[in-house]
Amino acid sequence: MKYILTQTYLACGLLAHLTTAAIDHTCTDLEVKFDGAGSPIFLTAKCQNRENTATQCSELNLNLCYRLQLGSSVDNPSIAVGSNGGNFGRYCTDCGATNSPDPTVKYCTCVAYEDNGKLIYGEVEIDLNEGTIIQDSNGFLQCFDHTAAAMDNC
Repeated sequence: MKYILTQTYLACGLLAHLTTAAIDHTCTDLEVKFDGAGSPIFLTAKCQNRENTATQCSELNLNLCYRLQLGSSVDNPSIAVGSNGGNFGRYCTDCGATNSPDPTVKYCTCVAYEDNGKLIYGEVEIDLNEGTIIQDSNGFLQCFDHTAAAMDNC
């Protein structure tokens, strides 16, 4: 029985792998859009479909994909962690303004830590390739069970 269960888990894992891909391999024109404090943070990208015959522009609300794990000091600042419905943007005042040589790494200005009741803001990195949080699902950005909305242009 154990052998059959193992095969089933492997088959499910393989199926999931075939239907999604890491965005650094199949997506271009990654851009973060943010309208100000407390508003949603959107990621737009142009991604390949499964057959690599066409690209699709889509827009994913990153607030559905990440949460801010608050830091405790300058040496231990906040970090973005994958979380279904984490509402990441609630703690940010700016996003996407800082450029990175790696197009899959984005930066936001968010609460870094609290010092004697005062919120201290700092730069928080979002590595879009870390783990399997953001995926390309047949041309559409996806995290957890949230699939991005189609767009005409990226």
